[in-house]
Amino acid sequence: MNTQVNEGVLFSTSYEEAINRALSQVSGFRAKPVLQDCSATLFPLYAYKVTLEYDFPNDKRTRTLTTTLYLNSEGEEVKVKGDPSFEVPFSVKYVNQGAPPEPKVIETAKREIPSSAELLSSKIEEMKQLWYPSSFTFLFSVGITTAEVNVNGQTKVNIAPLKRDSVFSLVKSEFNLDDESKIEIKDRGDGYVVTYSDENWNGILELNKVGVIVSKELKITERHAVSIVEKKVNGRALLTKGEFIVYAEDNTTLYKCKVDPHTGDASCERIGIPSAKVKEDAQTFFLNNMLSNPSVINVEFSEKGWNVKGSGETGVMEFIVKHDGSSVKPKFINVNEKFGELWGRKEFPGCEVKSTLMKDSIQVSVSDGNMDHVVVLSLEGKVKERRDSITDSYAVKLAYKTMGQVSGCSEKVVRRDHVIVDLLCNGKHHLVKLSEEGEVKGTLDVVDVSSLIGAQKFNHVISAGYKDKGVVVKVEEDNEFRYILFSPQGEKLKEDTCSKGFLSKVKCVKQELEYRPSTQDPVDIID
Repeated sequence: MNTQVNEGVLFSTSYEEAINRALSQVSGFRAKPVLQDCSATLFPLYAYKVTLEYDFPNDKRTRTLTTTLYLNSEGEEVKVKGDPSFEVPFSVKYVNQGAPPEPKVIETAKREIPSSAELLSSKIEEMKQLWYPSSFTFLFSVGITTAEVNVNGQTKVNIAPLKRDSVFSLVKSEFNLDDESKIEIKDRGDGYVVTYSDENWNGILELNKVGVIVSKELKITERHAVSIVEKKVNGRALLTKGEFIVYAEDNTTLYKCKVDPHTGDASCERIGIPSAKVKEDAQTFFLNNMLSNPSVINVEFSEKGWNVKGSGETGVMEFIVKHDGSSVKPKFINVNEKFGELWGRKEFPGCEVKSTLMKDSIQVSVSDGNMDHVVVLSLEGKVKERRDSITDSYAVKLAYKTMGQVSGCSEKVVRRDHVIVDLLCNGKHHLVKLSEEGEVKGTLDVVDVSSLIGAQKFNHVISAGYKDKGVVVKVEEDNEFRYILFSPQGEKLKEDTCSKGFLSKVKCVKQELEYRPSTQDPVDIID
């Protein structure tokens, strides 16, 4: 836009200089500024032609100086350059002000002569009014907004805030989105952050102050990623990690899918079996390990594997199944007394089983007629301790067989470190020493003391019993004591006597020690 100025315009800062200064302020926003308008405020500029005559105190020769001054209404000198322009490329606003007083003009002119000079006369030869711009205002379109730059002694820039409709148009073109209500704009001082969000997409634009895109990103939402994967595999999503790994399954397969967060493209690989197959296999695994069918099976997916929790009448079990079902790793097992009962029945088929829940274990007691079994199970169902021992009836049966007896004996079973069976038949003790497992560890036939005394027709028996697998007997007769040693079969091996009386006392003490029984029970003498 060109404007005619009849009086002419002189510039202290040229239009070209001003616009270059303005451009330097708006050229750093990564967008080319386009000049929309320029205006200037014009103030009166008075051009004076003044003649001065002067001399010096020590030199009275008259000197003459003619000078041209450019003054504003205050009488201040304005530095201008070039010739007047009568047509300018901007719109103008005039500010009318009167000319400075004549004394002010002469005072300003006196500055042109040496300070030591003496003014003789002064005359304003000519005065003419022009105009000069005190400031320029440039309006640029830059980016999606405008910038106003004021150039005078300083340069000031004012950038207009972004308009919402301009921002929406930018978002629409960048993201191909239509819903303006989903847009949020935040001014961060040095620029703007524009966000867009709906059920399927999250977009973000970072703009500088003039609306030029600094960065942009459009990502799918997790919900949309899940929807994409479920549609691709025709199944259901199980777990989503990061941006975006989605684990999903259909009726036959477990998938690991990767979804591009920017495009929504999904690629899937087969990594295992689905939860229904895991549950089916878990029921079998529970039955095999917990000895009962589960009443409840829960299957949960994790990146490490399938987490399975099962419970039934025998207890609770948790385990991890690899995604492909190739291995199972128990995590937690807690069995109860019902498990102990079923375990006992499985381990000892056809036997009577008793299961008791202890503080931190389960005791299983089983008898099969010949053997008694006591097994201590941990609460994880593992064997901690096992004790097996023959029953009394089976021990007696083994004793008869071992000693070649048929039946009809008096029977006695004694349990110490071993099991000892005493069969008393026909005046003899048939002794069998057995391990807890029923292994014969020793045998001994020894005469019964009472039967031996009867057979020998001893009248006054003082003591009788067993010593070193034989029988010792002390008998009192008229004037002496008889000490007799018999073999285990009742044969007399040795006999000593000791007279009654004081003089035989020492001899009797020796014999008392030698023939003193060590036990009355023949069970004590079997090795």
